Amino acid sequence: MMRSQPSTPVMSTTFQFLLRRLGTSAVLLMLGLFLASGLGGTACSQAEREEETATTEQPEAEPTHEDEGGGDPAAGHRPNDDAEEKQPQASDPTEDREQPTDTKRPDDTNQRPSENGETDGDETDETTSDETEPNGDATTTHEVEREPRTLEDFARRSMKALEQQPDALLMPGLRVRDVFPMELHGSPVDADSLVLLDVKRLSLEEARALRRFGGQQLYLPALREIALEALEELLRWRGEPRELYLLGFDTLPEEAVELLGRWTGVRLVVSGLHEFSAEVAAHFVGYRGFQLHLPDVHTVHKDGARVFSQWRGMELQLGVTDIEPETLRILGSWESQYTGEPQVLGLNELRTVDSELVEALSEFRGNHLQLNGVRTLEEELAVRLVQWDGDLLYLNGLTELSPGAAGALSSWAGRVLRLNGLRSLQPQAAARLAQWRNDQRHKILYLDGLEALDLETATHLAAWEDHMLTMYLNGVRELDADVAAALSQWHGRVLSMSGLEHLEAEAARNLASWHGNRLILNGLRELNESVAGALATFPGQRLYLDGVEELDAKAVAALAEYEGRTLSLRGVQRVDEATAEAMLSLRRPRVTSHVRQALQEARQRLRERE
Repeated sequence: MMRSQPSTPVMSTTFQFLLRRLGTSAVLLMLGLFLASGLGGTACSQAEREEETATTEQPEAEPTHEDEGGGDPAAGHRPNDDAEEKQPQASDPTEDREQPTDTKRPDDTNQRPSENGETDGDETDETTSDETEPNGDATTTHEVEREPRTLEDFARRSMKALEQQPDALLMPGLRVRDVFPMELHGSPVDADSLVLLDVKRLSLEEARALRRFGGQQLYLPALREIALEALEELLRWRGEPRELYLLGFDTLPEEAVELLGRWTGVRLVVSGLHEFSAEVAAHFVGYRGFQLHLPDVHTVHKDGARVFSQWRGMELQLGVTDIEPETLRILGSWESQYTGEPQVLGLNELRTVDSELVEALSEFRGNHLQLNGVRTLEEELAVRLVQWDGDLLYLNGLTELSPGAAGALSSWAGRVLRLNGLRSLQPQAAARLAQWRNDQRHKILYLDGLEALDLETATHLAAWEDHMLTMYLNGVRELDADVAAALSQWHGRVLSMSGLEHLEAEAARNLASWHGNRLILNGLRELNESVAGALATFPGQRLYLDGVEELDAKAVAALAEYEGRTLSLRGVQRVDEATAEAMLSLRRPRVTSHVRQALQEARQRLRERE
């Protein structure tokens, strides 16, 4: 309950979980001691970071040019020059995370915003994607996560993503006044995302201090008490674009809801609302942002749905566990004012659906439907569901898929199908799924939950034919030579297998014989000369090896034979002089700033010798 007078709050489950996960982090502890001691002042220095935003690749004479396309294609972050989804920056190659993104209003930019708020960057000769992927760095540890199913999950995954971002400032144990000393002068905290884990109460003075923060995302996951005048002050926060995450409230009074409904940021995520009544809907229907997440709303009233159907935003996420079909029809009839942009409905707490509810879902007027809580999908229900005329369908909660249901999904006319919850796939189901063909130019299939791939299943998946296809198999941990040879017969465009941490030379050679455009192997930690030489034979235009942290001159010499357009080595942190000079022979590599500096120094030494 939000109260004007402070009281002793009960520590929320979310807060306890976050402390257990992050409280022992040495980096965060050092940061906390540094700032708490007053040594930090008001300005927090930030380590040099790589540009990871979507940009169009431009020809450069210098192979070390920093803006050679930007994005990290790790499983969970796609190459930004592909006509496919990109993910928010995070270290884990996971999917569907709620985390901060660089968000712009659709009416303020010519770029297309995604369901996570990012803009799509693409090559000038390719169409763009409507979807953004929770997109990261060169870390290759693979962990497949599902869509958030509880408020605790939601906060945990957000914090996990922020912890790995160099532009996110996590401050456990600090009061807001420690971050923004009133009496000191200077620039605000230099970070895109500010996370105040321990702030349970917010005074008017502290709310005014937070208005100085110029970043894009403000997380207050433990905030349980705030006076209305302080909330009103907080909502005047000047960052642009703005995403506000208030995850600690148990309940919200109507006055607070009214204030939140008038906020003008791009994304609002707030807990404490349990029913979506006509009164609540009336306050939020005028919300000018385009992403509204109410994870505690478990009940939607029909009159509330009717009022909210006049909303003109882009994305609605609710925590409903059950909903009447007629109410769902009304709720899903809203029309976004951002014509041509994705219109997203997320009902990820729904565990089961019946024929009436699926029929109502098939009438949703948007183009992005998230049903990641659904555990089973019978063939009859799948047949009804694929009648929905949308582009992106998330079914990451499915752990099994029958051949009948797979066959029904293969008849869907959409573009992006996520089945990341599948831990195994029957060969018969793979054969039916590989029949997915329609008029969409860039179809994407996610099977990141598969931890192993047998020869028969791989052979069936390879029968999926369309030279513009993208397939993600980032959960596969091992790949033998025969399975690699089977996958090499696939007629697709992008293949990502970043769960592989080791690859034998024969398997690498067979996989590299695949005639696609982009091969993403960001899980490989090391690269010897034989494996490097095998991968260098890949005939495609882009090869991503961002998990490799160190290279020797022999491996670099082998990679120098690669004739594609881009070789990405973003994970390399150090090279000796001999390796740096050898890397100068590589064609336009993408590397970290450390390696870029080493290459520039090596180049200068070579010029001096000449």
